[in-house]
Amino acid sequence: MKKTILATAMLSSLTATSVMAATMVDHDGFKYQLNGDIQIQLQKDNGENKNLYVNFDSLKFDNKVSYQLSKDLSAFGRIKFDFDDAANDDDDQNSAALKDAYAGFAYRDTALSIGKQDYATDGFGIAEDYEMDSDDVAFDETDGDDVILLDFDLDKVNLVLSTELRAEGEDSEDEQSFDAFASFNVSDLEIAVAYQNREVAIHGEKMDSYGVSAKYDAGFATFAADYSEAEDTLKVYNLVTMFDVADSTTLVLGYVNNKPESDEETREWYTNVTYAFPEFKDVKVFAELSNTNKEGAEMAYVAGTEIEF
Repeated sequence: MKKTILATAMLSSLTATSVMAATMVDHDGFKYQLNGDIQIQLQKDNGENKNLYVNFDSLKFDNKVSYQLSKDLSAFGRIKFDFDDAANDDDDQNSAALKDAYAGFAYRDTALSIGKQDYATDGFGIAEDYEMDSDDVAFDETDGDDVILLDFDLDKVNLVLSTELRAEGEDSEDEQSFDAFASFNVSDLEIAVAYQNREVAIHGEKMDSYGVSAKYDAGFATFAADYSEAEDTLKVYNLVTMFDVADSTTLVLGYVNNKPESDEETREWYTNVTYAFPEFKDVKVFAELSNTNKEGAEMAYVAGTEIEF
């Protein structure tokens, strides 16, 4: 499930202690934090002749270090590993996969990082599914190996800019990309916009993609919607409603419309419920149902548990 709030800033996640982080060392300006995410679920995919199986959806270890160099200046680094492909017996992955590896500096409300990391557009999207069959955003690529990212966290405004270098002739050679993401908070309303300009091929034509979203907390429920489009390729919009039916239980109703330029429109709905244990909110159990209008579609369902630290 995409739990990232639209206005979440990279700066705060790297330089402040997360409620889900175990601080292993905090001494004389040096801090080392360890995060983890274990999500394992029973799953039956959408479609005919699909059977129930165990899916290791997330098996992550996330290492973060920082040095407080002065009152306003800090240095940080991050190394994140993902073991879910190995656990799911992926033929191409029999060990840990390196997901993030970058370093940078933060000065007051601004952070600069370089390395293997997500693009700015990775923060876009309001979908709250666990295992949706359809694409929930129109941005095809949102991470890379040669990424330079700049993050401005200005209280109620968050602006993130990133570019991926072409690295032509190197092992990490990839299409060049420029990405931007901005979110704005006004009382109980959160608005976000995203833009990507990415090469279709090395030195080839470039494709523009963009998105806009809104999220409103009405007290009794949270309502959210987004729309994203990849030029001459794909249009996607999402509608989501979230209810806190009890102090520790959240009910989600969601809908996505996915329209590729070269294929038929796909409409998908989903509903899920999540229970977080009152004493330890990072321990959750959940269940989800979903279906689409595709030919031969049959109900998909998921039930599992997630433990974060």
